Amino acid sequence: MTTGRASEQVWPASLYARYLWLIHGLWEDIYYLIEAHRSAANHRIRTVIARHVLIDLDSLDDLIKEFHAHIKEQELAKLRMEDRQIMENLFTEYHKVLQPSREALKDIRNLGAHRTGKPWKKAPKFGVDPDMWGKWEQLLVSLEAKYDLSQWQHVFTAIVALVNSLANFNLDQWYSISDDGIFHPYMPVLPPGFYPRED
Repeated sequence: MTTGRASEQVWPASLYARYLWLIHGLWEDIYYLIEAHRSAANHRIRTVIARHVLIDLDSLDDLIKEFHAHIKEQELAKLRMEDRQIMENLFTEYHKVLQPSREALKDIRNLGAHRTGKPWKKAPKFGVDPDMWGKWEQLLVSLEAKYDLSQWQHVFTAIVALVNSLANFNLDQWYSISDDGIFHPYMPVLPPGFYPRED
């Protein structure tokens, strides 16, 4: 999956392209968090960065599920039968890899990212109640065992495989605006992954 700025400002002109653009943008954030994680020497810093990687990973999975729903409703009918089957197989494989990890990702997001003085409202399934001070804190500490990013390599690999493949169906339309203000639509563009961002 391509990271970094595009050589020109490229923007989505269709909803399919918009999803790809947003997915690549979020992946870029995850990529740079992982780079920061690798370069951090302090264990506590690495733990905090890893938590944010996984929180973003949960958001990315939600975005991909939303994209999948859009594809089923709006895009599959545009494809030849054989390409339709290929796309459906891609998503089937993706969901098969992600499904066992989704509950853990949600726990990390809901417990690790949302701090509250009334945890029994945030985590009822964990049996936290007003008379159990310390249970919430124990849950937060227990999540740290899941912050080892090497445990999530299969998830990263599945995301990259899916998104790189989705760029090959010619359903995405893009546009750019030249210096003289002229709108230039085209389809397809160079492989998506170009997320315009000013340094």
